[in-house]
Amino acid sequence: MTKTELIQAVAQRLPKIHVNDVDRVINATLDTIKAEVTAGGEVNLIGFGKFSVKEISARIGMNPRTGEDIQLPASRRVYFKQSKTFKKALQS
Repeated sequence: MTKTELIQAVAQRLPKIHVNDVDRVINATLDTIKAEVTAGGEVNLIGFGKFSVKEISARIGMNPRTGEDIQLPASRRVYFKQSKTFKKALQS
Protein backbone atom coordinates (compact mmCIF):
# COMPACT_ATOMS: atom_id res chain seq x y z
CA MET A 1 0.00 0.00 0.00
CA THR A 2 1.37 3.40 -0.95
CA LYS A 3 0.82 6.61 1.00
CA THR A 4 -1.77 7.73 -1.57
CA GLU A 5 -3.62 4.42 -1.18
CA LEU A 6 -3.48 4.80 2.60
CA ILE A 7 -5.01 8.28 2.37
CA GLN A 8 -7.79 6.97 0.13
CA ALA A 9 -8.48 4.02 2.45
CA VAL A 10 -8.70 6.26 5.52
CA ALA A 11 -10.94 8.72 3.64
CA GLN A 12 -13.30 5.85 2.74
CA ARG A 13 -13.57 4.88 6.43
CA LEU A 14 -14.37 8.49 7.33
CA PRO A 15 -16.87 9.61 4.70
CA LYS A 16 -17.60 12.95 6.39
CA ILE A 17 -13.95 14.03 6.17
CA HIS A 18 -12.59 15.28 2.83
CA VAL A 19 -9.63 13.48 1.24
CA ASN A 20 -7.53 16.68 1.41
CA ASP A 21 -8.07 16.87 5.17
CA VAL A 22 -7.08 13.21 5.59
CA ASP A 23 -3.97 13.91 3.49
CA ARG A 24 -2.97 16.81 5.74
CA VAL A 25 -3.54 14.78 8.93
CA ILE A 26 -1.51 11.79 7.70
CA ASN A 27 1.32 14.02 6.48
CA ALA A 28 1.36 15.90 9.79
CA THR A 29 1.40 12.59 11.71
CA LEU A 30 4.29 11.20 9.67
CA ASP A 31 6.22 14.48 9.94
CA THR A 32 5.76 14.46 13.73
CA ILE A 33 6.94 10.84 14.03
CA LYS A 34 9.94 11.60 11.81
CA ALA A 35 10.89 14.70 13.82
CA GLU A 36 10.63 12.91 17.17
CA VAL A 37 12.64 9.87 16.07
CA THR A 38 15.24 12.04 14.31
CA ALA A 39 15.71 13.96 17.56
CA GLY A 40 16.45 10.66 19.33
CA GLY A 41 13.03 10.20 20.92
CA GLU A 42 10.50 7.42 20.71
CA VAL A 43 6.92 7.32 19.47
CA ASN A 44 4.82 4.68 21.21
CA LEU A 45 1.43 3.99 19.63
CA ILE A 46 -0.48 1.73 22.02
CA GLY A 47 -1.86 -1.32 20.22
CA PHE A 48 0.37 -0.70 17.18
CA GLY A 49 4.04 -0.41 18.07
CA LYS A 50 6.99 1.78 18.95
CA PHE A 51 9.29 3.75 16.64
CA SER A 52 12.78 4.47 17.99
CA VAL A 53 16.38 4.98 16.90
CA LYS A 54 19.08 2.34 17.19
CA GLU A 55 22.72 3.41 17.23
CA ILE A 56 24.85 1.07 15.13
CA SER A 57 28.54 1.19 16.06
CA ALA A 58 31.35 1.23 13.51
CA ARG A 59 32.35 -2.21 12.41
CA ILE A 60 34.31 -4.22 9.88
CA GLY A 61 32.31 -5.47 6.89
CA MET A 62 33.18 -7.36 3.73
CA ASN A 63 33.00 -6.22 0.14
CA PRO A 64 30.91 -9.01 -1.50
CA ARG A 65 32.63 -8.58 -4.88
CA THR A 66 36.25 -8.64 -3.77
CA GLY A 67 36.00 -10.30 -0.36
CA GLU A 68 38.21 -7.64 1.22
CA ASP A 69 37.43 -6.11 4.59
CA ILE A 70 36.01 -2.58 4.67
CA GLN A 71 35.35 -0.21 7.55
CA LEU A 72 31.61 0.54 7.98
CA PRO A 73 30.99 3.83 9.81
CA ALA A 74 28.71 4.23 12.81
CA SER A 75 25.12 5.04 11.85
CA ARG A 76 21.60 5.52 13.19
CA ARG A 77 18.65 3.43 12.04
CA VAL A 78 14.93 3.62 12.63
CA TYR A 79 13.65 0.64 14.58
CA PHE A 80 10.01 -0.46 14.83
CA LYS A 81 8.85 -2.89 17.48
CA GLN A 82 5.30 -4.15 17.06
CA SER A 83 2.96 -4.28 20.03
CA LYS A 84 1.70 -7.55 21.46
CA THR A 85 -1.76 -6.79 20.07
CA PHE A 86 -0.36 -6.24 16.58
CA LYS A 87 1.75 -9.38 16.84
CA LYS A 88 -1.28 -11.46 17.83
CA ALA A 89 -3.26 -10.02 14.90
CA LEU A 90 -0.49 -11.10 12.51
CA GLN A 91 -0.52 -14.64 13.89
CA SER A 92 -4.25 -15.21 13.38
